[in-house]
Amino acid sequence: MKSKALENLGKIINRSMSDIAFSDRDILDIDKNFHVFYKVPKSSKLPIITQTLALTDSIAKMRKDLIDFRRRNFIRNVFSSIEATIWCMKNILLEKKEILKSSDIIKLQEYKLVGPNKKNLELILYKIGLEESIKLTIKRFDEIILNKKNTNIFDNKNWENFKIALKIRHRITHPKSNIDLRVSKGETDLVRACYFWFFDDLIFKRIKKS
Repeated sequence: MKSKALENLGKIINRSMSDIAFSDRDILDIDKNFHVFYKVPKSSKLPIITQTLALTDSIAKMRKDLIDFRRRNFIRNVFSSIEATIWCMKNILLEKKEILKSSDIIKLQEYKLVGPNKKNLELILYKIGLEESIKLTIKRFDEIILNKKNTNIFDNKNWENFKIALKIRHRITHPKSNIDLRVSKGETDLVRACYFWFFDDLIFKRIKKS
């Protein structure tokens, strides 16, 4: 019987990767929107030249604002895809409830037990952070689905870079100032590299083996 969760994962990845590809292309094609951009000597005092200078300054600001917008859009699409993928991976695991520990089921469903003592506990919704969610899901996937244990899987430079990329995403999602909405080329390149690492190393290799 085909896994419904696995089928849903495939649909989510295909759709979200299409969004990411389009938003990445928007960044690369930025100058197609500003093909009429002329540099005029600032020493000139002719009225028409002055007007042209004002126009080019305005275009330069518009270009900067637009490229920041497109970079933010790309980053949001990347992490939207990652979050959806991890959610689907959790559901793949939850199809194996019969071999999961009760504590794992609770965590994967994002609940936690609370109460005054061990005899009086109740389940409440508990939203865990993306970083913790990824580590929990991938480690349990390796143990339950692939029947292997790899404790050092997140002990590398790629994971450290991913955490930096996640901070960039948090900054643009919850900005405290105008500066927080600015996104550099280097930050965009880092997020792009983390996106490829996440899917190539953490997701696709596991799906192929499962």
